Amino acid sequence: MKTRLTVASILCCAGIAAAQPQATVIYTKIPGHPTAAIPGTRDLDQVPVLGEFKALEDFAVNPRNSGQWVLKGRTNLGADLETCLVYANGGQGSIMAQEGQFAPGGDEAHRFDFFASAMGTFDTAGNYAFAFRARTGRTGSTSAADGQRVAIWDGSTIAVQFKQGDTISGLQDQAPNPAGDERVGNSVGSIHLLDDGRIGSQDTTITNIHSSRRPALMYDLNGFQQVTYSDITTMDGDTSTWAFFAANAFYTTPDGAHWMAQGRRTGQVSSATLLAFDNQVVLETGLPIPGTNVIVNSIFQWVLLHDGSWYARGDQPGGDDWFVGNGVLLAKTGDPITPGSSELWGAVFSAFAANTNGDWILVGNTNNADPGLDTVSVLNGEEVLFRESDPLDLDGNGQFDDDVFIGRANPANAAFEANDTYLTDDGTVYMFVNIRDGDGIEYNTVPAFGAPQALISFNIYGGGACPSCAADFNDDGGVDGSDVEAFFTAWENAGGCADVNEDGGIDGSDVETFFMLWEAGGC
Repeated sequence: MKTRLTVASILCCAGIAAAQPQATVIYTKIPGHPTAAIPGTRDLDQVPVLGEFKALEDFAVNPRNSGQWVLKGRTNLGADLETCLVYANGGQGSIMAQEGQFAPGGDEAHRFDFFASAMGTFDTAGNYAFAFRARTGRTGSTSAADGQRVAIWDGSTIAVQFKQGDTISGLQDQAPNPAGDERVGNSVGSIHLLDDGRIGSQDTTITNIHSSRRPALMYDLNGFQQVTYSDITTMDGDTSTWAFFAANAFYTTPDGAHWMAQGRRTGQVSSATLLAFDNQVVLETGLPIPGTNVIVNSIFQWVLLHDGSWYARGDQPGGDDWFVGNGVLLAKTGDPITPGSSELWGAVFSAFAANTNGDWILVGNTNNADPGLDTVSVLNGEEVLFRESDPLDLDGNGQFDDDVFIGRANPANAAFEANDTYLTDDGTVYMFVNIRDGDGIEYNTVPAFGAPQALISFNIYGGGACPSCAADFNDDGGVDGSDVEAFFTAWENAGGCADVNEDGGIDGSDVETFFMLWEAGGC
């Protein structure tokens, strides 16, 4: 059995100090710059056309394969060709699906209109489930009668699994409505893929059902949990009933062993909320985080990892924020951002990420008196990774000579995008940041649209994306002992890059393959 180490223990045992990671800028919105280009965009006649990013909206990464991800964004090609999904698997991303292109799963003339507000998820094998809306016309936004569709992308093909109007089984209805004729609505969300091929979802818009019996949670087209019908165990061990399920707030581990949902139970007021793990309430409005005197007022963000670990953030009455992992309070407003620091967490935690090695990143503001330096991303409560106003290497030459810095023209605006930090098992981080030059001028589209976003990536264990040649594992251009150290760091953490024989697993055969290449001096 492999030992999984946190980055802190690796650095401690190695006897070295942590340094700011080297970030790679993947995409920006800088007009004419290579990082703004979207590979694979087409016009309404399916002819290739140069498209650039107008917005970076959301992101999903395979936590077991950091090179595999999907980015949702907007192009500069006009309203009928705007929304898109960009997919990558170990290389440069390219268009997976684009508004205005022909959509599968219905009439051949139907086209993609937009993609669901919440990103889908990857299963262990690397398949990706997501939802989209199809329109009937070449232009405009007239939805097809079966326009809401849920599909699986296997890396080359989009296959629709179910869609609006399909019959759902296993739901309870209220008289005089008969049970058995309930159908998928036009806004099914919380799309996530299990290893057995089932797709979990939440639907507030179910049709042919009494309004008091929706929303419901489902696997494929089978009801799983339903409001005013399904029981839930409260924090004190009593039994209550689900009264509401929040949109895009139901997820299951790929093996199907655990699930989480956010919503409300009977007896809570409409402004209240709760978070349940395997149908047991773990956080609830008005109650303290277990073992603390920190009262939950709101739950802003949460994540269920593929091993069943969970993390969440929210605020207290009065606005101070908190962050928990598996029910344990990890940080709150007023705590030092790192041990012994006089810099304290402020009232806004804006994002977090975690992996199954026990590592976590928290992004928030601090009591730093300089508004251009008062937002940080911190690893494991131990070290600052990036801070507002830090420089970025835009062209990848290893130098900070591009006049690009994290932040906004007005430092009161967010330097790091809310809820847009992601951490994989091999230590790779993807993060949306906003960028400006040294004079405070933002790098944005012309005319400016939204925030001046950039997608960056770095690795908390050292290094960046997987090396093109495994023998040069640290990708420094040479093959020496440092590559052995880098490989074993990734291997001990079950990092995706350590699967050097590309058989889908990380085990002793990867060690054998690595040393064969290393001893040969290359690939």
